[in-house]
Amino acid sequence: MEYILTPKEMKIVDSIAINDFCIPSALLMENAARSASDFIRKKIIDLELIDPKIAILCGSGNNGGDGFALARHLFSHTSLNVYWIGDESKMSLETKSNYSSIKKITKNLFHIKSEKDLTLLNSEIDIIIDSIIGVGGSENIKGIAGNILIKISSINAIKFAVDVPTGLNSESGKAHQYCFKANHTITMYAQKLGLLLDQGPEYCGEIVVADLGAPTQIVKDKSHIFYHTKEDLDNLLPKRKKNSSKFDYGRVVILAGSKQFPGAGALTANAAIRVGAGLVELFTEYFHPSTLPEVICPLATKDQPLDFNLIFDDFIKSTKKSNSIVIGPGLGETFDWNKLSKFIYSLPEDSKLLIDADGLRAVDVSTPFKSSVILTPHLGEFSRLIGVPRSEIEKDTIGFSKKYALQMNCIVHLKSVPSVTTDGVSTCLTINGNPGMSTAGSGDVLSGIISSLIAQGLSAFNATSLGAYIHAGSSSLFTEKFQEQNLTASSIIDFIKYFMMNEND
Repeated sequence: MEYILTPKEMKIVDSIAINDFCIPSALLMENAARSASDFIRKKIIDLELIDPKIAILCGSGNNGGDGFALARHLFSHTSLNVYWIGDESKMSLETKSNYSSIKKITKNLFHIKSEKDLTLLNSEIDIIIDSIIGVGGSENIKGIAGNILIKISSINAIKFAVDVPTGLNSESGKAHQYCFKANHTITMYAQKLGLLLDQGPEYCGEIVVADLGAPTQIVKDKSHIFYHTKEDLDNLLPKRKKNSSKFDYGRVVILAGSKQFPGAGALTANAAIRVGAGLVELFTEYFHPSTLPEVICPLATKDQPLDFNLIFDDFIKSTKKSNSIVIGPGLGETFDWNKLSKFIYSLPEDSKLLIDADGLRAVDVSTPFKSSVILTPHLGEFSRLIGVPRSEIEKDTIGFSKKYALQMNCIVHLKSVPSVTTDGVSTCLTINGNPGMSTAGSGDVLSGIISSLIAQGLSAFNATSLGAYIHAGSSSLFTEKFQEQNLTASSIIDFIKYFMMNEND
């Protein structure tokens, strides 16, 4: 997994590296510059650029100090101009030291004090490196920095940002109209939250983490947000024993589908069996012919729809033998929600329950759950559930998810971009998805994947976050071969085996 830092956490990590691990701030700045230089020089070689003309834009803060130090590393390898803004008297000791050094090394150091000085920035530039503001900046850029952003937005060059593109809010991902649009962002310690949220991905390009020579454990200890990587499949997925049977890999019991939405139950059940659950039982009003033969449908009939209220007792009996339960996909609007709500809130503490889609109608946001419950709403469903306008939730998906996960004593997986999985303390983002996932039945498949992982022994939090990673990864693997418009929920299920195989290679 890869850990993510908020601006506040970044300051704490930096302080710990300096004060607790006795790494001088000047050395951290030097290591940042060296690491960035190595990456940029490799890109120059890969792109076969011969003596490219480079412009480095520096502020007078520590991000500018990184830029001055970077200029020193690059000076002997290319044609280089350094442009800076701000006040020398306000520079930290480390920044001023690197500024003084590059001032001695080259005459191509230009102080941009006003708009008229922008003529120094000509369009004959091959590479632009942004080291103006960094992690402390926001989308509210004014004055000469804003003028520089406007000026360079029209220059066709390869663009690198040091730590965070100027004009991007490193926490929210909100961007200035002329935010520096990087092809590559070289960030310090770990990725910053704003690089992954909202407009962040649009302005960051490829993101790499610079090696500052500080223990990686510092980031792990202080970060509360992460995303999964391919190694997590090997680390988290339970290994199958040679001497075992289907009963060793869990029983998933599903209440889903209806005459109106018969495919929803089939998609959930098919995904659950595909990911490896030992047994999958589907209680549904109407049998869908695409349901895999491995799925048990004890009461379903192909000819005559059943009344859910008549099969509910049988469903409840089956849940007593289950390892995970799914309620909601495609239930429709005519179910007895009071009856379902009583069942949900009376489950034993050791029960593992996922509630999705229509099942969320049975949830009372003011009543904490006693058992292990996962809610998987999309933004519209979450808005109705908590009584907050969708537009407000979109401004802080992580904050709202954490608040209500704590309030309801559950795990919330909010389907957004990126999706958020949280128990109120730890948070995982799903960043490997694509727009093709916005298709009917995609959420039903996710419910099946998560419930299957729970049945096989993963914790509710790990099953939800890793399940979302598998779901998104399978979708993206499909779109590597076909158009996003061609992606269907059934296609996601078909590609699960390929994604899990590829990721374990």
